[in-house]
Amino acid sequence: QFKRGKKSDSGTDRNLSGDTLILLTVICIAIILGIYSKVLGDVGQAMIAGTAMIVLSFFFTAVASYIVGLVGNSNSPVSGMTITAVLATACLMTVMGYGGQAGIVATLCVAGVVCCVACTSGDVCNDLKTGALVGASPRSQQIAQIFGVGSAALILAPVLTAINKSSVLKYGGIIGQVPEIPAPQAKLFASLANGFFGTGQLPWNMVAIGAGLGVVVLVIDRF
Repeated sequence: QFKRGKKSDSGTDRNLSGDTLILLTVICIAIILGIYSKVLGDVGQAMIAGTAMIVLSFFFTAVASYIVGLVGNSNSPVSGMTITAVLATACLMTVMGYGGQAGIVATLCVAGVVCCVACTSGDVCNDLKTGALVGASPRSQQIAQIFGVGSAALILAPVLTAINKSSVLKYGGIIGQVPEIPAPQAKLFASLANGFFGTGQLPWNMVAIGAGLGVVVLVIDRF
């Protein structure tokens, strides 16, 4: 068993301390809430979006980790989890009385973070399992993962911003409007958000069929 934060003769049973993980979690949540508040311009809506983000991220971390343990990182259904986040957040925003453009932005803000959480948690679990097989130190891996995620965030933002500006200058629209880059998943998420807050229509029959099939599969697996 792992002994969190305790030294041992071999580094294979050492993890980052619980206090360190809690501190990092609080810092990340505070930064995300600050971004939500600035983007949405409404502290109340930012808190609702932040609550949805925390709850969904908690559960989808477990789901992504479990699936990676079963079938591998490349088969983790991140898109499915993101779709669920869009639907759940949109429902919550509607119930709380937030609609229109503000509801769409809040929904996509939550979905973006939840998508990154699902991807990262699966990757981290895959790396830690590999490390356990070869005798690596979990603590060292965790520190490297923190620096990896942080550096990726600092690099991705300016690169995507530059690509987006180039797209606007060349095509007059953002990345998803470039003919050579149709971005089907992004259009799917946008269609879901518009179905709740815009002029679009959600195929509720397909959503119900999918939910029903999921229940049937769970029942079959149970027996």
